Amino acid sequence: MFSAPEEHLSFTKPAADGLQLEYTISKSVAENQWHALVVKSELSRHIPELMPAIVDELDSAMSDEIPLTDGNAIACESNLLDWTPLCAFEKAVNIVARISNRVFVGLPLCNLTTR
Repeated sequence: MFSAPEEHLSFTKPAADGLQLEYTISKSVAENQWHALVVKSELSRHIPELMPAIVDELDSAMSDEIPLTDGNAIACESNLLDWTPLCAFEKAVNIVARISNRVFVGLPLCNLTTR
């Protein structure tokens, strides 16, 4: 693996093929993936200083997207459990989108459409 060329071990090409970037976004993005390099270098380098904002938005998003309970109680092994049914995929997408917005545009702008 150490001597293998980058193009044989890269995640970029299979990911672009799987997402069909040429058709879902654009051919130029599929061919010139400069954004992956920006994320890999610039964003990754700043993760430690972004962590407080990420944790704050995660806490807020989890509270908004996944309520503790809606008051429905069910019997389970002689105990009453409060639970709220939800679509996990939808909630996860919303939470990731909120955290991404917070990282990319910051607190004042990221709240314009989510809250």
